[in-house]
Amino acid sequence: MKLVSITVSILLLVAGIGWYVLHGDECSAPGYIGAGTTVFKKDDEGRVFLLLAYERGRGWSTFGGGPKKLDLSQSASGCETPDQTAVRESVEESRTLLSAKLLSDAINDAKFYANPTSRGDYITFLIELDQPIELNQYYSAQLPNDPGYYETSEITWIALDDILTRGRFVETPNGQPLWDVFHQQFDAMLQSQPEHYWFNQQ
Repeated sequence: MKLVSITVSILLLVAGIGWYVLHGDECSAPGYIGAGTTVFKKDDEGRVFLLLAYERGRGWSTFGGGPKKLDLSQSASGCETPDQTAVRESVEESRTLLSAKLLSDAINDAKFYANPTSRGDYITFLIELDQPIELNQYYSAQLPNDPGYYETSEITWIALDDILTRGRFVETPNGQPLWDVFHQQFDAMLQSQPEHYWFNQQ
């Protein structure tokens, strides 16, 4: 009987460690379940292009994810704020192509959309790039040993007009569609306000 009890205790301990490995960095932040950015640029004719990255098993999407735990000395709630989550996720998923400073500065004045869910809002900040970025740096960046930086494997610009016309099945470099969850949230954002509002168009 004692052996069975010890075995059960060990199994519970292993299960607990496994859960922490998978979920230990996550936290339940009141009011929101995640945050990210929709980064865009405009060409000389005013056409809008979205910066999208590809994640295997999901598809093409903008950048974002859930909040991580912070030390209580950094946050009274022990969780990232939406701004912090959006910046960190965007830096990681763009493989440092987007810098934390660029994103932090831009978020201060950015428009944002809160997509409601049963567990809280998912908050998206819209950030316009007014300086060119070299996409090749995405593939050559020296990255830290952190799985967050390896979630995506490709990056590209896609015209907003093409997304509005073709939806999820817009043409992409690898022929894969937009992630359905991203497309639903993006469509909901455009339903709340027209595209010229979100993308600073005349």
